[in-house]
Amino acid sequence: MQLIDNSSNKGFFAIIEEVVHPHTWHVNAKVRRGIVLGRYRVYRTLSTETGDRGVYLAYDISSKAGCTAPNKVVIKAWMDPTDKECVAESSAYRELSKAVGHVPAALSNSHDNELGVHAIALEKLGPSLEDLQGLLPEERFDERMVMAVAIQMIDRYREVHARGITHSGTKPANICLSARSKPSTLGDKTLHIIDFGLSSQTDIAKEPLPSQHIIEVIGNRRLMSINAHHGFSQSQRDDLESLGYLFSLLFHGFLPWDVALEARAQRERKPNSDRTPVDPLPKIWRFKSSTPASMLFKDMHPVFVEFWKEVKSFAHGEVPPYDHLKERFVDAWKERNFGGVPGELDWWDLCTKLRKGNFEWGAGSDAKLKYTYGRKSTLMHVNAIDSDGEVEEEQCRLKSQEHDWGAGRDENLRDAYARRKGLMQRGAGGWS
Repeated sequence: MQLIDNSSNKGFFAIIEEVVHPHTWHVNAKVRRGIVLGRYRVYRTLSTETGDRGVYLAYDISSKAGCTAPNKVVIKAWMDPTDKECVAESSAYRELSKAVGHVPAALSNSHDNELGVHAIALEKLGPSLEDLQGLLPEERFDERMVMAVAIQMIDRYREVHARGITHSGTKPANICLSARSKPSTLGDKTLHIIDFGLSSQTDIAKEPLPSQHIIEVIGNRRLMSINAHHGFSQSQRDDLESLGYLFSLLFHGFLPWDVALEARAQRERKPNSDRTPVDPLPKIWRFKSSTPASMLFKDMHPVFVEFWKEVKSFAHGEVPPYDHLKERFVDAWKERNFGGVPGELDWWDLCTKLRKGNFEWGAGSDAKLKYTYGRKSTLMHVNAIDSDGEVEEEQCRLKSQEHDWGAGRDENLRDAYARRKGLMQRGAGGWS
C-alpha cells in the first residue's frame, strides 16, 4: 500500500484553518491558525471589518480545567499595533483596570509576536441592551427600564471620567449585562460599559479648552454629541449628551433624525442613473440642534428634560454634578412607585421572561405598548391557548393578514401593523 505524503498533497489533508482562511493578509488567518498569546483558542468570529482587525470569541485553555472546561473570553485583535483604536483601547483598559469595576476585566493586553497581532483578551459579559431591545415590541423600553439605565450609567460614567477618560462610544450595543455566572447581588442587576476604541484621555488641567485642531469625526452619528460632529475634542459633557440621546432611543425605539438617515441610505442604494437631482439632506447635527427637548423626550418623565437642559449647559471639561443628576432620577423613580432599590433591575430575569413571552409591563408603560406586546406574544405562539380557542382563532387571522383593527384603535398602532405586514414574509412554518 502506497503511503500518502501530506507535505506534497495538501488538497485533502490541508489544515482546516488554511482552507477556511487562505488569505494570510487577513486578521482571521492570523488568529485562527494558532493559539493567541499562548492561551486563547478562537472558535467564533464576531466581526472583522476591513480585515486588519477583528473581534472574536475564544476559549481560555490555560485554566486549571484546561480544554475540558475552558472559560470563554472576548478577543480584540489588530494587525497594526499603532492603529488609533488599538492604542486608545489598550491605554483605556490599562487605566480602567486599576480602579473601575464596571468594565470588562482585561485578562491579557499585549502583542503576539508569533501570530503578528496585538490582542486584548476581555472578560465575556452578558447580552447588550441592543440584544434586549430586539426582544421588546417596537424595540422600546418602558419608563422603569430607562430610569434604571439612567441611574446606573451616570454612575458608570462618573467612574470612567474620574480616570480622565471620555468614552465617546455610547450606544445600546456597548452597554452589557454582567456574565450570568456572577453572583446575583452583582451580576444580574449591574450594567457594564464596553468598547473604548474611540475613547480619549485628556488632562483638563493642562487642556481646559477644546483642542484647536479638528479631530476626525468617527463613531455612531445617531448618538454622538453635536461637538463631536464638528470635530471638537471630547469631554465629560459629551458622554452625558450622548446618554440623553440614548434615553430617547430606548424609550421611543427611534430618534427624530432616523428618517433623514434612512432617506440618505435609500438614495445611496439607487444606481447613479436613477438618482434625480434634489436638495441635499440636512446634516444630522442640524437635526440635533433644532430638535427641542420637549420633542426628544416626548411622553417621558420631566426629569429627562431637566437632565438634558443641565447637561447642555456644561462647559468643556467641567466636572458634572453626578450626585445631583442621579438624585433627580432617584426621586423620579420613587415618585413613580417603581419599588425596590432605585436603579436596580434584575436584567437577566427580564431577559428570561422576554424570551418566554411572560413579561408584564410595569408602571409607567403606556397602554399601546402593553397591547402591542400582547399581540406580539400571541403572534409568536407564546401565550397559552384558552379553553374557548379565541387566541387560536386570533392567531389565524393575524397570520392570514386579515386582522381588522376595530374602531377606537390607535392610528399609530394600525400604521405600525401595516408596516410590519410589509416587512414580514410568510413561510411554511409561519412567520419568518
